[in-house]
Amino acid sequence: MPTLTQYEDAFLAATEAGDDEAAATLYQAVKQKRIDVATTSENPFDDISDWDEFTYGWDRGSNDIGNWYTWLESRMPTVVGTDKDTYSDEFLSASPEQRLAMLNQEKEGKLQQEYPELYALSAQGKESGWTTTGDIVKSLATPTTLAPLGGVKYGVKGAVALGSLLSTQYTLSDQLASGRDINAGELGVSAAIGGVASGGFYKVAQKLGERSARKVVNAANDNVDKMNYAAAEAVRDGVPAEEVGDAVRKTLNITKDDAAANLEVAEYKFKVPETAEEAKILIEATDDITSSASRYKKGGWAADAFSTISDRVGYINKGLKKNLREFDMKTQIAKHQKLQEAQPFLVAVNRLPAAEKKAVSMHLSNGDYDAVEGILGRFGNITPKRSKVSYTPKEAVDNMRNMLSKTADELDGQGLTVNRVEDYFPRVVKDYDGLREAMGKPARGRFDLQLAKAARALKVSVDDLTDAQREDIINATISGRGVSGAGAGKLKFNKQRTVDNVTDELDKFYKSPEEALEEYVVRSVDAIGESNFFGKSRKLSKDGKGLDYEGSIGAAVDDLMKAGDMPIGAQTELEGLLKGRFEAPKLTPSKFFQRFRTGNYAFTIGNPFSALNQIQDLGLSTVTQGLMPTISSIFGKKVFKLEDFGLDNFIINELSTVGDYSKGLNKILAASGFKRMDQFGKEVLMNAAFKNGRKMAKKDSKLLRTKYGEAFGDEYPALLKELSEGKVTERTKMYIFSELADAQPLNMSEVPLNYAKMANGRLLYMLKTFGIRQLGLMRNNTVELWKEGHKLKAMQNALLFSTIPPLIGATAAETQDFILGEGFDVNDIPDQMASKLLAMGMASRYDLSNITSGQVSDTLANLVAPPVVTYEVAVKDIANAFEYVFNGTEPDEQLLENTASKAPLVGKFLENFFYGGLEKRLAQTNKEDFYGK
Repeated sequence: MPTLTQYEDAFLAATEAGDDEAAATLYQAVKQKRIDVATTSENPFDDISDWDEFTYGWDRGSNDIGNWYTWLESRMPTVVGTDKDTYSDEFLSASPEQRLAMLNQEKEGKLQQEYPELYALSAQGKESGWTTTGDIVKSLATPTTLAPLGGVKYGVKGAVALGSLLSTQYTLSDQLASGRDINAGELGVSAAIGGVASGGFYKVAQKLGERSARKVVNAANDNVDKMNYAAAEAVRDGVPAEEVGDAVRKTLNITKDDAAANLEVAEYKFKVPETAEEAKILIEATDDITSSASRYKKGGWAADAFSTISDRVGYINKGLKKNLREFDMKTQIAKHQKLQEAQPFLVAVNRLPAAEKKAVSMHLSNGDYDAVEGILGRFGNITPKRSKVSYTPKEAVDNMRNMLSKTADELDGQGLTVNRVEDYFPRVVKDYDGLREAMGKPARGRFDLQLAKAARALKVSVDDLTDAQREDIINATISGRGVSGAGAGKLKFNKQRTVDNVTDELDKFYKSPEEALEEYVVRSVDAIGESNFFGKSRKLSKDGKGLDYEGSIGAAVDDLMKAGDMPIGAQTELEGLLKGRFEAPKLTPSKFFQRFRTGNYAFTIGNPFSALNQIQDLGLSTVTQGLMPTISSIFGKKVFKLEDFGLDNFIINELSTVGDYSKGLNKILAASGFKRMDQFGKEVLMNAAFKNGRKMAKKDSKLLRTKYGEAFGDEYPALLKELSEGKVTERTKMYIFSELADAQPLNMSEVPLNYAKMANGRLLYMLKTFGIRQLGLMRNNTVELWKEGHKLKAMQNALLFSTIPPLIGATAAETQDFILGEGFDVNDIPDQMASKLLAMGMASRYDLSNITSGQVSDTLANLVAPPVVTYEVAVKDIANAFEYVFNGTEPDEQLLENTASKAPLVGKFLENFFYGGLEKRLAQTNKEDFYGK
C-alpha cells in the first residue's frame, strides 16, 4: 500500500506531465489517504495547522443571526436570498422543510469538500481546541453578544433578564435552523444559563452545552444504528418478526428500558426490514455499525477541571458510583470510630506540658508504655469533650493499644503486610534526611545496608523503594530489627528488638504521637477499604502494605468491560478517574502551600458573616428534598447526625487537607460560628433526605428508581422497603450519605480530577470546590434528569434553583447589612438575589462590571486565581509602616488598617465601625441609588 508521501509525489508528477486524468484520480487518492492517516493517528491534529482547525470551526459554526437567516431563507428564498438567480427550480418548488434540509446538506457538503480530514475526525468524535474556539468565536460574532451588557444600567437584574431572553432566542433559532422540533425544556435550561452567564459568556456556555448534548444524541444515534443493524441480521437469518426485538436485545445485551431510552433521545427510528432480501441489501450498504462504539470520547479539559470524579464515574456506571460512595462512607466512619477509641489517650497527651509531651513521644517510640502511663498518671484522669465517662491513664493507653491491635488484625485479614512488634506504636518520620544525618556514621551505614538488602529482596533498585518502605526500614534499623527477606513481594523483619535507642536527639525528626497515630489510622483504614472496594480485582503493591493501583484499576475496568457494564471506549477515562481518586490523593501539598492555604481560609471565611451565608444551604435542601421535609428537619427531631457518619468535625474536603496547620483554623471556624452553621445545614439536608426518601419509597417513585435502581441493583427492593418503613440500616445510611455527597464536597470523590492530581495546584481550587459541587448538583437535577425522561421535574428544579437559594442568600445578605448598621431594606432583595444567582454560577456583579469596562482578562484571572487579597493588604500595610518609620511619610490609611479589616472574627466590625467602612458603603449605596446600579 503506497504511503501518503508516495501518493503526493505521484500527483505532482502527473500534474507536471500534464496528465489531467491521472492527476484528478491521484488527487482523490491523496485526499482519502490524508483522511485515513488522520483518523488512525494517535495525534491526528499534529499535521493540521491551527488556522485550518480554527476556520473549520468557524465555517461549521453558527450564530443567532445566521440561524434566523437560514430559517427565513427556507421560508422566503426569493425575499431574503442574496443571490436569487442561483436557486434551482427544484429548490424553489420544495416545501420549507425540504428547502431547510437542502441548505443544511449544502453546508455539510462544503465542509466535507474543504476540510476532509477534520470532517472525518469530527465524525469520530475527535475535535481540537482550535476547532471549538472557532465555533465559539463564530457564535459570538453577532450584535446580540454585547446586548446584555446594556442591561447593566438597569442593575444586575437587567443584565440577567436580558441575558436569559437572548439565550432563549439563540436556542430557538438553532432549533429552527437545524430542522429540529421546538424543545421547551431545552429553552428553559438555556434561559437559566443565560441568566447566570450574561453577555458573551452565555453563548460560550450555550455552545459548550450544545457540545455535551450533541454527544448524548450522537451516542443514542449510534445505539439505534446498532439496533437496526442487529434487526437486519435477525431478519436475514430467518428470525420471525415477533421475535426480532428479543433477538436484537440479546445480540446487543440491552434491556427493553435501555432500548426505549435510546429511542427517546435518538434522531433515528427503529426499523425492521420486511424481507430477508431487504435486510441483505441494508447490511451490504452499511458499514459495521458496532464499530461506531469506538467513537466514545472521554471528558476533556473542562470535565477534568470542573466535573466531580463521582459524577463522571456515575455517567459510566451508576453501580460503580454507588460502590465508590460506599467506600467513602465506610472509611470515614471507620476512621472516626478508631480515633474515638483513642480519644482519651489523645486528650491525655495533648494536655501535657511541652517537656512531658516530649518524654512521652520518646517513650512511645521505644515501646516503653510503663513510662508513658507513669507520666500521664501524674495529671489525673481524662474526660474527653462531650463525654460523660472518665478514664484512668491506664484505661486510655489500653484502649489505644487495643485499637492498634484490632487494626493490625483487619490488615492481616486483607492479606496486607503487618509488622507485628511487641509494644508497637506507629512512628512517622517528618524529616527523613535530617534523621539519617543525625543517626551517626555507623547507624547510617547499617541503614544503607538494610536499604540494599530490602531492594534485593523485593527485586527493585534502592531508588525504587517507596517512602513507606524506607520509613519501615529506618525504624527497624534504629530499633535493632534488620530486614530478614521478602515473601510474596513483602518485606520481612527480624521480630526481636535488640536495641531501644530512639533518643531525644532523634525524636525531633518524627511527627508528634497525635499526628502519627491519626496518620496511621487514616492509612490503615484506607488500605482496608481499598482492598474491599476492588475485591477480586485487587493487586497488592510490592511492599504488601497497600494496593498496586495500576494493576488493580486495570483489572477492575477489564472485569466491567467483560461483563458489558460500561460503554465501549470508556475504559481509558474510567482508569484515569479511579487513579485520580485512589492514587493521586496520596500526594500532599508542600508546607508552604499548606500554610498559605490555612492563612487564607482563616482570613476569608473565619468570621460570623461567612457563617451567616451558610444558611443558603437550606435552599439546596428545599430544592432537592422538598419544602416540608426541610422545614420539619429544621425544627423537628433529627434521626441522623453527622457523627453517625464520622463527619462531626468535618466541613468540606478542601478544609480537611490543610495539613498540620489546621488546629488554629478549626478554632477560628468554631469561634466564628461557621462550623456550627455548616453542621446545621448538613444535618438538615440529611434528615430532609430521609423524610423525602421515605415518601418516595412508599409510592415507588419513578424518580427514586431512576436515580438509585441501577445503582443498588438487586438490593434496590430492600432499600425501597427499608426507606418506606423509616428504618436506619446500612442501605438507608448509604442513601442518606449519597444525597449529602451530591450537595457537599465531602471527600476526594466529590472534587474534580485536576484537584486530586495536583497537590500544590489545589490552591487554585481554594473556596471553589463547594461551588463546583453545587454546579454538579444543579446539572444532575436539571440536565441529566431531563435526559432520563423526567422533563417536568427538571424544569421545576431549574426554576427552583434560580429562585429559592438566591432568595435565602439575599435575605442573609440583607441581615448582614442590618448587623453592620446599614439597615434591612426589602427593596434590595431583588438585587441581592441577582448577585446570589450569579454566585451560583461562580460569577459576580463585579465580573459584569469588569466586562463592561473591557477587563475580561481580570474576570478570568479572578475565576482561576486563589484569593490573595489578605496577603496583598498585609504587604501594603508593611510598606506604609516602612514609609512612615523611615521617611516620615503619612500613609493614606491608618497604620495596619487594611490588615486589621481582614482579621479573622473581628475584621468586618473593625472595618465597619473603626475604619469608616459603614460611611463608605452608605455613600456607595446613595451613589448607586442616584445613578442606577
